[in-house]
Parts: sequence; C-alpha cells; structure tokens
Amino acid sequence: MRAEDLCLIGALYLQDGCIDGKQLLSQNWCRMAKEKPYEFKVLHENVAYGKGGMMGQMLMIIPRQNRVAAWHAFERKTNAKLVRFAAEYSGN
Repeated sequence: MRAEDLCLIGALYLQDGCIDGKQLLSQNWCRMAKEKPYEFKVLHENVAYGKGGMMGQMLMIIPRQNRVAAWHAFERKTNAKLVRFAAEYSGN
C-alpha cells in the first residue's frame, strides 16, 4: 500500500465515512473505530490520532487541521519526531 492510499483511508475516517459525496462507511462505524484504542490511538496531545505499523509506518489524522498524513519508515525510534512534526505543522 502506498502512502497516498493510506491518506485516502485517513480521509475516509476524517470525513466520517464519506468520500466525494459517497457514504462508503457508516458514521457509526467511523465513530466506533476512533473510540477503540486498538484501531486508532491518540498520537499527539489529543490533536491527532492514527495507526502505526510494525516498522514505523504511520497513518495520522489531524481533525483540527482537516488533514491526514502518512509515511513509510523503517526506524521506529524516529516516529515520535515525525508525529510531532506532522501534528504541529501549520503549512506557513
């Protein structure tokens, strides 16, 4: 799966199951997935949540900024810095 594909999945959850005006997942399913720590967990000071992979892959959803981020990595130790950067990035 490419990072772009992960971002599409993140956008699906960010928009409560809706992409391009089509409801692909129920809003209830998205809400339940966001509430379950084994699905998505809080990643950075309650402003971002996401799901990580075994070797540093990450899907991150930042609702307050209406943004998702995803990356593939091979070093778990650096993920904390990447999570902080993505959550705090303002684009300016």
